[in-house]
Amino acid sequence: MVKCPKCGKKIDQLLWQESVALQGVIEAYFDEETGSWGRLLREYKEVPQSETSAYSCPKCKAVLFSKPKQALEFLKGADQKTA
Repeated sequence: MVKCPKCGKKIDQLLWQESVALQGVIEAYFDEETGSWGRLLREYKEVPQSETSAYSCPKCKAVLFSKPKQALEFLKGADQKTA
C-alpha cells in the first residue's frame, strides 16, 4: 500500500476520470404529422480528450497524476521509499 502525498492516508487505488467529447452529424427534419421540426442525431462517436485525464486520491480527492503510467508506477510503490 502507498500513502497519498497530499493527505498522507494509505491507499491501494486511485480514482480515474477522463472527459470525452461527442462528435457526430445532426439533421433537422419537418414532421408533417405533428407540424413541428425535430432533430436527428446520427453517426456519433466518443472522442477521448486525453489531456483531461485525472488520477485522484480516493480519500482526499486531490488530483495526483494526469498520465496512466505515472499513476501505475505510484501504485506499485515506485515513488515511495520502502520501509
